[in-house]
Amino acid sequence: MKSTYTSFLFFYTLYFLCFVAATHSTAAQEVSDSLAYYSSRAQNPQNANDLAEAYRYFNESYEIALKNEDIDKTLRYLYFIASINFKSGDRDTAEKTLVEGLKILDKSKGLTNKVAFEKSFYNLLGNVYNDNRNKDKTLNIYNKVLALADTSNDSVIIFSNMAMIYKKYNETTNAKNQLLKALEMLPRVDDIRVKALVLDNLGGVYSKQNNSEGLAYMKQALELRKQIKDTSTLYTSYSNLAKYYIGIGDKNEAKKYALIANEWANQINSASYKEDALGVLTDLSEDEFAIAYKRLNDSLYKAEKESLSKFALMKYDLSKSELQSEKANAKSQRLLLIAILIVLLSCGAYVLLRSKHKKDKLLQVFNTESRISKQIHDEVANDVFQLMTKLEQEEQMQTEVINELHGLYYRARDISKEHGALDSDYPFMDHMTELIESFHSSETNIVVKGLSDISWNAFPEVQRTTIYKVLQELLINMKKHSQASIVLLVFQKEKSKLDISYSDNGIGSDLKQGSGLRNTENRIQAINGTITFETSPSKGFKVKISV
Repeated sequence: MKSTYTSFLFFYTLYFLCFVAATHSTAAQEVSDSLAYYSSRAQNPQNANDLAEAYRYFNESYEIALKNEDIDKTLRYLYFIASINFKSGDRDTAEKTLVEGLKILDKSKGLTNKVAFEKSFYNLLGNVYNDNRNKDKTLNIYNKVLALADTSNDSVIIFSNMAMIYKKYNETTNAKNQLLKALEMLPRVDDIRVKALVLDNLGGVYSKQNNSEGLAYMKQALELRKQIKDTSTLYTSYSNLAKYYIGIGDKNEAKKYALIANEWANQINSASYKEDALGVLTDLSEDEFAIAYKRLNDSLYKAEKESLSKFALMKYDLSKSELQSEKANAKSQRLLLIAILIVLLSCGAYVLLRSKHKKDKLLQVFNTESRISKQIHDEVANDVFQLMTKLEQEEQMQTEVINELHGLYYRARDISKEHGALDSDYPFMDHMTELIESFHSSETNIVVKGLSDISWNAFPEVQRTTIYKVLQELLINMKKHSQASIVLLVFQKEKSKLDISYSDNGIGSDLKQGSGLRNTENRIQAINGTITFETSPSKGFKVKISV
C-alpha cells in the first residue's frame, strides 16, 4: 500500500502576505496576490497545468530574489521549487534544491525565521529520502524536525511520516505506535488535510495487521478529502483503497477504486502517480507477461533507489564541512592577534577596576579579578607563548596550529562569557534564548519547554542573573564533560516558586562536585533557593532547581 506522507504547509506564505500588505502599495499587492495564487496551485494541484505554471512562477521569482540577495524570499521560493519537483516525481532535483537551501541557511546569520525554514526543508528532505528507501537517514532527519516542532500540527505530521517509514519496512507495531500518538493530538489540529493524512495512514497500518477498523479509517479519510476537494490526496485515498481490496482478494472493488485513482493521476499529470496507478491495475491483470514485467520492473526500481540512497545527505554533509573549513582558514590568521588582545584588555581591565573600587570592596574585587587573571594567564598566555614557539618551527603542520588557535579562542571566549555582566536594557528572555542557542550544535540537541511561559520581569534582577549564571555553568559543564547528544530544560511556575529541571543523556559520573557545581550551589543558596544533583556513570546528569 502506498505510503502517505507530507510536508509542512509552508506558513511563510501567510507571513509574507501580511508583510507586503503592510506596504499599502499596488506593486506589493500584486506580489501578494501572485504568491497566494501560485502557492495554492503548488500545494494543492487540481489539474495538469497547476504544477507546471507554479514551477515557472517560483523559478523566475527565485532568480530575482537571488539577484537582489533577499535571503528570506530566496529560501521560500526554493522550498516551493523543491516541493513541486518532489510531487512531479523528480526526487533527484528536489534533493539538490533542498541541499542548496540548507547551504544558504548555514551561511545565513540573523535570519528571523531560520528554525521554521529548517523544519520545512528537513521535513521535505526526509520525504525525498523516504522515497529513496534510505531508512536510517530519513528517521534521523525526522527526529531533528520533531525536536524543532513547536505546534501540534508539526508534531502530528512528523509522527505520521515516521510511521510510514516503519510501515515500509514491515515494522507495523512501531508504525501503529507513532500514528496513535498523532491520533491523540488530532483534537488540537484544525487542518483537515492533516487529519485525513493520519486517518488514512492508520487505516493502512491496521489493514496490514488484519484489524477490521482499518477500512473504516481509510474511508473516513476519503470523505474528509472529498469535502475539501484535495485532488492529490484524493488520488492517494483511492489508490490505498484499491490496494486494500487487492489484499483481501476482492478484485471487483479493487478495480473500481484503481480505475478512479488512474483518472485522478492522469488529471494531475503526475509521473509518480501514473506509475503507481498503472502498477495497481497491472496487479489486477491476469496476463502472465504483464505480471512478470511488473515484478522485474519493481526489482530494478528498488535496486536503483538503494544505489541512489547511498548518496543521501553526503552532498550536504560534505559541503557543510568544506564551508566550515573555509571559514576556519579565513579566520586562523586573526585568532592569534585576538587572543593576545584579550590578554592585554583583561589585564588592563583588572588594573582599572582595582583602582576604582572602594576600600571596603577591595578584597572581594581582588579575589575575583585575581582568579580571572590567573585563569587567563594559565589557559591563554602560556598557550600563546607555546604557540609562538611552534610558529617559528617551519615543519609544524598548519592544521595543528589552526586546531590550537581554535581551542585558545574558545577558552578565552568562555571565560569572558562566564564572568560578563548581563545588559539590563536587553530583554532577559533574549539573554536566555541566546545562551541556550549558543550551546546547541549538530552534536548536541537542546530541547526547551516552558521558557516563554515565565513572566521573567516579575523576578528581581538578582534572581534573574543568578538563574542565568547557574544555567550557563551547567551547560558549560555539559559541553566539557558529558558527551550528551540530548539536553532537556523544563521551566515551570508553581504559585510563587519557579522550578527548573535540567537533564541530559551524557556519560554521567560519580557525583564529585568541582568548583563549577559548588558555584551553582552557592549562587542558588544565596537567593534562598535549592538545587539538587543526580548522576552516576552511564546514567546521564540531572539537576533540579527551585527558587
